[in-house]
Amino acid sequence: EEAKYTYEDLKNEIRNEYSVVDVEREERDSIHEEKISDPKASKSDSNSKENNDMGESRIKSEKMIPDSEIRTYLMARKIIRKYGLKRLSKIGTTIWNYNGKSYVPLDDQKLGELVYSEIPEAVKLEVSSCTRIKKNVIEFIRDELAQAVKEGNKDFCFSREDYKGIMGKVVLQNGVLDVQSGILEEFDATKPYYYELNANYLEVHDNRLQTPAFDKLISDACVGDRESIQMIMQVFGMLLLPDPSKKFPVVGSASNSGKSVLFGGLLEEIIPRERISHVATAELKDKFALGNAEDMLLISCMDVDMDTVSAATAGVIKRATGEEVISVQDKYKPRKDIEVRFKFVFGTNGVFCPQKQDKGWQNRVLAVPFIHETPEEEMDMHLLDKLLEEKDAIVTKVLRAIASAISEEGELQVKESELSIKLKYSWMMPNTC
Repeated sequence: EEAKYTYEDLKNEIRNEYSVVDVEREERDSIHEEKISDPKASKSDSNSKENNDMGESRIKSEKMIPDSEIRTYLMARKIIRKYGLKRLSKIGTTIWNYNGKSYVPLDDQKLGELVYSEIPEAVKLEVSSCTRIKKNVIEFIRDELAQAVKEGNKDFCFSREDYKGIMGKVVLQNGVLDVQSGILEEFDATKPYYYELNANYLEVHDNRLQTPAFDKLISDACVGDRESIQMIMQVFGMLLLPDPSKKFPVVGSASNSGKSVLFGGLLEEIIPRERISHVATAELKDKFALGNAEDMLLISCMDVDMDTVSAATAGVIKRATGEEVISVQDKYKPRKDIEVRFKFVFGTNGVFCPQKQDKGWQNRVLAVPFIHETPEEEMDMHLLDKLLEEKDAIVTKVLRAIASAISEEGELQVKESELSIKLKYSWMMPNTC
């Protein structure tokens, strides 16, 4: 309202940008236009009492609905349409926008940057700060999307059926891979792809996928056990897929075995780093531990506490892997329900078991056998760099390996090797007596 940028300017800008306008919204805008019309225009005929009465009426209307509020609302609507802002589901509050390959989450800071880019130059020159404008527009954006979701508007929210359509598919830099068919599809904004991997899929035969550093690492880790090598590749591939899993991997238990390089360093170069949360196992029971988990893809702890897992921590992990919706709370914000789209990965140099024997916990653990400790003089200090050079081939290889772990019903079922079963049994044994 401090600027010379008028309501008519913004309205014309919106009309020029969108050729098709929602009829219901247009009628509502017309009402607003009448309410905030310039009162001076209604006084042009000083001899007309009717015009004077209209002018007084418009002044009263202007006081009821401030011009600045309506312009802020219209700017919010324009941004929603222009950038295709959505809510991924009815549950949760995060706002997402499509970047050409997948949907990415927008927090208040990113939303503020988006709003600022749309504020006209004339406004920026007149006001001392855009903070209040950004805050008001963001509030309108959130409320407008919440109302659209509440009304069941499919243009601003995806359904459960939409999510079923992306199972077994993953967005890479060069397309969307259908893991089971091996076909690379085009990017598609009509489907709820909510992340992309920083890697390309290589459409070559398996024997041309040269990954010597990766092959040596996983072979050494499980002392060459063929079943375990296949399991390690499938577990890595499982963490790259959007498909939910009732199990979570625990990599162990030898130190200096390369587990942190593979499931820590390399994985964090493939999955968007800002979508990975690092939480100590002891902190998982805390009130705010999963407060930001709505946007996360991975909860990673590659150096778990040597103590047994507390009952409270075990309960949190079991709920997050066993339920589709959980309740979380972030600092200074109310509790909310979120859909579980993240996975856990743990690394240990000791045991990994709860304080009390728990059959449900035992069924959920995937013990990934990294049981060979590399002598210090044989350690490769450039291992991560070598793995990054093989990144595209590694991702291609593990996504092909995980295809056989998807059942006909579409469920993700990684087969445990005998070495894995023995390792898990050794972890659970202390609490069985």
